[in-house]
Amino acid sequence: MNYREPIKRELRNASRVITNPDKFLPETIDTAWALVRSAADKNIYLDAMPYQQTCKAYEKAQSIKPSHQVES
Repeated sequence: MNYREPIKRELRNASRVITNPDKFLPETIDTAWALVRSAADKNIYLDAMPYQQTCKAYEKAQSIKPSHQVES
């Protein structure tokens, strides 16, 4: 069974609840925040931003030529 789509759907619903707190009960908002925190603990995200930030941290600021391409 594919669990990816239901998880994404629930994260989208949680983000909708969090961004519209005036339309939902406080208990629902607390549950949505708990869901988002749990997903973050397990490295589940709707977008690739955390992955991109991690990759960017490891990228070098300047490109360095490999030693076999350096001409003396």
